[in-house]
Amino acid sequence: MNVINKHVFLRDRQDICDRLERWQEVVDQISESYGGAASLICQLTETGIRPVVSSDQESNPFPAGTIFPLEDQTFCKEVISAQEAIYVGDAGADVSWLSSPIWADMGFSSYYGLPVRWPDGEIFGTICVMDRAPTDYQTPFTAWMACFRDLIQADLAAADKQPDNRRCIADVSSDLKNSATTIVGRTESLMSSSSTLSEAQRLDLGSIQASAETLVTLLNDVMENIKTASPRSGTGDGSAGVSNRRVLVVEDNHINQKVAGALLQSLDYEFEFADDGAIALEAIQSTEFGIILMDVQMPNMDGLEATRKIRAMGGWQASVPIIAVTANAMTNDKYKCIDAGMNDLLPKPIDPARFMEVLQSYSGQ
Repeated sequence: MNVINKHVFLRDRQDICDRLERWQEVVDQISESYGGAASLICQLTETGIRPVVSSDQESNPFPAGTIFPLEDQTFCKEVISAQEAIYVGDAGADVSWLSSPIWADMGFSSYYGLPVRWPDGEIFGTICVMDRAPTDYQTPFTAWMACFRDLIQADLAAADKQPDNRRCIADVSSDLKNSATTIVGRTESLMSSSSTLSEAQRLDLGSIQASAETLVTLLNDVMENIKTASPRSGTGDGSAGVSNRRVLVVEDNHINQKVAGALLQSLDYEFEFADDGAIALEAIQSTEFGIILMDVQMPNMDGLEATRKIRAMGGWQASVPIIAVTANAMTNDKYKCIDAGMNDLLPKPIDPARFMEVLQSYSGQ
């Protein structure tokens, strides 16, 4: 039994509200970074296309839970039908959109959206940004939108692999309770209706009945505890030392910080940010980290110099895994990173699957 259920609108799932909070941060960041009037992550449901999360801004008329009927011509419907990214820079200049209520009634003339998929490859919905003014988005923007989309898909995949243990225990407990209750009833009925039972048989049935009653009582307690138990805190399952799950993200670009932070949250890592190498050196004076993600090109002190200084400190700093995160991933750049004392390299834009693989490898998961 997994967290993911395709037939349920995700906002109706209380057990994954922590993931939706992270998705909210994503859509807010998209609108803030690119000046869009609205940014959404939508799910295809039986009732229509519905925003699971929606950017928190006055210019956005589509709150989470809004239903876009499937019979309407909408931008998101076109993405889902084509199963590929769609960019409409100016709907007013394209006659094919003249009857779309999103343009004709709501005045949204610009749209960029990508399909989001379930872990098995089927269409989940879309991630998109819309504006009331025409736009001319270039490759850097579309590349970052793809990264945000990959982040959402990685989060869906992580949720799908994580059993919902409380629900699992509750279901098993309920089944056991029903069986135990049946045993109690049948043994009681047998002892009261049968006159041919020997004394030894009655004693055996009495023992069975008493054991079943005890089991029912215990299962009632288990199910009550599950109802009142609080959700897991999101700080890890304790399978690794705290330091192994504490990550320092050394990165001067705040969008990159958002992407890395969302991925780390999805893996239940603790993390801190440092805007450059000098700030990172200050951070490790007071806190021990299990992994350091190090941007290479930064102001004040770049990642190569910061890594050399960290290694020179000795102690845990001499052996802590330091992973380069850089857009320069050519062979010579890799050699420079290794020579400086780094352990591995992640190219930008970040590939969520590779990111998770590297993090879990160096934290011993």
